[in-house]
Amino acid sequence: MNPKIIIGFDIGGTHIAAVAVSKERIIKKSISNTPKNLPAFVKHITKTFSKFGYKNVSKIGISAAGIISGTSVKKAPNILYLKNFNFRKIFPKPYSIRVDNDARSFLRANLFNKPKKSSLAFTIGTGIGRAYSDKSGVKVIKQFEYPEKWEKQYQKVRSLKSTEELAEYLGIKLSPIIRSYNPGQIIIGGGVVTGRGKKFVLLLKKYLKLNGVNIPVKVAPQKAFAGAFGSALIFNKK
Repeated sequence: MNPKIIIGFDIGGTHIAAVAVSKERIIKKSISNTPKNLPAFVKHITKTFSKFGYKNVSKIGISAAGIISGTSVKKAPNILYLKNFNFRKIFPKPYSIRVDNDARSFLRANLFNKPKKSSLAFTIGTGIGRAYSDKSGVKVIKQFEYPEKWEKQYQKVRSLKSTEELAEYLGIKLSPIIRSYNPGQIIIGGGVVTGRGKKFVLLLKKYLKLNGVNIPVKVAPQKAFAGAFGSALIFNKK
């Protein structure tokens, strides 16, 4: 008997990642650029699902950067065409579908099979995702699904190409969030973390400390695949 396969998607403003998961392990994955319009998006998701070619898929997890309601994305600030988009339009029953915020899925993946402790995750890319977990698991904090008031300014600072200026800006803006939750660890990932590398991470740690935050910072590579894996893990009841 073939094991059941769960397909997980991570939909970000820049990339879409997909994974096939069997027995809580990734057995196949793909990544590509996020399409520019809704018809192309629907075609891309359908084609990716078909390319995986598994017959024994019954569950599909989807993570998206935005405001989530049931199987719909109510609003995605960096993917405007996904407003009020219901993924049932792509995957009708009998597929079981769950949709979650991408930062929560990212955190869920990074805590998988690890000792439980309070954690605060930031996905630093097109936008700034946030997610929090205590010892009972990843929490649904609706406020974190909405962009911060300063996100557009962050995007302007990011576009200036100065790694130090960006790290300083984020050190100032992220510190109040961290202090309010006082987690045991901070987990960061995303395109900016990957693209700017070790220098950015060291500078961010420096400016967090200068703003009163002295908490361990863990760098998680491949945010998109972590988000896709985390979206599949939402079916995990352990």
